[in-house]
Amino acid sequence: MAHTTPNMGIVGVPDTDNDPFDELVLGASFDRIDTLWGPNGPGATMKLIYDNRLAVDSAGWDVQNIPGNPGDDLILSFDGRSTFATVDDSMLRFNNDSAANHYEQAVISVANAAASAFDRTVAHGNALAQIWFDGANSGIGGADDGANRSTVVEATIRNYAGVDFYKNVLGRVHANRWNGVNDIDATLYGANWLSVAAINRITISMLNGNVKTGSRLTIWRRAAA
Repeated sequence: MAHTTPNMGIVGVPDTDNDPFDELVLGASFDRIDTLWGPNGPGATMKLIYDNRLAVDSAGWDVQNIPGNPGDDLILSFDGRSTFATVDDSMLRFNNDSAANHYEQAVISVANAAASAFDRTVAHGNALAQIWFDGANSGIGGADDGANRSTVVEATIRNYAGVDFYKNVLGRVHANRWNGVNDIDATLYGANWLSVAAINRITISMLNGNVKTGSRLTIWRRAAA
C-alpha cells in the first residue's frame, strides 16, 4: 500500500515503491488538514488554525479561543522583523498571563562565535513576566538590518491543552541580519510557563517597536490520533 514518509513532521507525497526513506517531497497541492504517517499507518493530523500576514505595522498578534485536546501540540511559526531602530526582543504570553511565571534558557551562536549558554531568567531563579519568543538573547531584526532581511522563529508547545503539568516550549531562531557586520545568528531555547491551565490564547508582541508590515505568524495544531 502506498504511504507517506513517516515521522518527519511534514506531509510527503505517497511513494510507489513502499520504501519510506528514499524520498521526501512536498505535495503539489496543499491541504489545511493533513495526515502524518507512521510505520503502521496514519497517526496524528496537522491542522492550520491561524495564518496572518500583517498588511500594516502592528503591535503584534493576540490569538484567542484556540481549540485543542490533551495530547495535542501547538506549533508557532514566525517570519518577520521589528520597526525598532536596532535589534528588538519579542514577547510570548499564554492566556494573557503577565505574572512572574516564566523561565527560559538558550544556547546561542552569534556570527562566527562559538555557541554559548544564556539564562534569561533573572538571577538564575527569579521568574519572568513572559517568555522571550526569540530565545532570550537572539532578538528580532530591526531597521538596521537592511531591506529584505527577516528573523525566523519556530516554537513547539507540547501538550498545550493538557492540565497535568506545567507547559514547556521548545524553540529555534534564525536571524539573517546586517546591522553593520552581516551577522547570522542561531538559537535553540527551552522555556516554561508555570501553569497547568490549558492554553487557549497566545499573544506575541515586541518589546520596543511594532511588528513590521509583511511579517507573518502561522499556528498549527498537531492533534493526537
